[in-house]
Amino acid sequence: MFFFSWSKKQSLEIAHVTASLFEAVTSRKNEIWLSDISIQYGNGFFESLTKAIDICEYGVFFLTKENIRNPWINFEAGGIFCNKKRTWCILSPNVDQADLSNTPFVNIQTIKIKKRDFEIIFSEICKIYNDDWNEYYKKINDLWNSFYSEIRRIINNKSIGSNDYLNTDELISSYLSYHSSPISTNNITFIANGYETHELYEFVLNNCKKRLWVYGRKNKKLFDNEHINSLAELGKKIVSGLDFRCLFFDNWQTGYVENLLQKKRSFKKSLDSCINDALDRCEEVGINPKQCFRYYSNLRNTAMIVIDDTIMYSHVEYTLEGTPKHLTNSSFSIVDSSSKIGENYISEFESVWEASRLHE
Repeated sequence: MFFFSWSKKQSLEIAHVTASLFEAVTSRKNEIWLSDISIQYGNGFFESLTKAIDICEYGVFFLTKENIRNPWINFEAGGIFCNKKRTWCILSPNVDQADLSNTPFVNIQTIKIKKRDFEIIFSEICKIYNDDWNEYYKKINDLWNSFYSEIRRIINNKSIGSNDYLNTDELISSYLSYHSSPISTNNITFIANGYETHELYEFVLNNCKKRLWVYGRKNKKLFDNEHINSLAELGKKIVSGLDFRCLFFDNWQTGYVENLLQKKRSFKKSLDSCINDALDRCEEVGINPKQCFRYYSNLRNTAMIVIDDTIMYSHVEYTLEGTPKHLTNSSFSIVDSSSKIGENYISEFESVWEASRLHE
């Protein structure tokens, strides 16, 4: 059995068309596991996925520009590789071998969507089933033009992938594919730890499509050099229309407000350093801080990340002296922006944004 792995709409459509070609050429059905059609109603997703990885002998990954570094397809790749299954990567026409650098797929056999390449993979499948290659070859010749026309339609369809972003449930599943189980109640998902970590920032940078809002304080980890490649990709997304906004605490503030927020003498120096680092990163990757940065002076009770239609937030706690406690690796919650609590957090962010000092 073949495990077909996909992520994002374009990849899924290519997988469906390829599955139809596979069945037509091999004259076999039910030999492909594709989550979109193979998970039966009422069965647990992760249970079905784990079982499929165990029983399938071969893995086929459908890679596009949008999903190469997607955590979900990388998670499935890890499962296939750990189980030592034979693997092929089918690259969409806009993906080159060089695009696979720093991914799990860099050393895996890749196949372009070209007739000659598909003849190679079908010749191996033919040997697996001990079938007649002449029959395979004739069917490939008969079906190839219509198959490739469908592929070109998918690739050229700008509506596929242009607004292709994870909804809240998909985002939670993707993020938690390598985390412990969450606690969910009343449309709120509670995560025990991981807020304001490099891992979380890398995740949101890689997965945001239409919006990324950050209500932080110093935002040190977000603009760390560790994320330079993801920040460069963010710069490209901004050019294509992504709405990026980042709130820092106002480093022009002095006196009571600053002392209330942070009583350490080093706070302002540290804040200035973090803002300067963020400006350096923006200059390196082409992000305009005048459009994306603002500085607030209010007492912050909530730290927040808005990624597309999903809100991740953590409550800020203070010591008796008025110093905010650290949020690194703290617990946080996830809600959809269309929920009542989600609407309140969106309104809070927008209010703070409008009242904050512009970057000069």
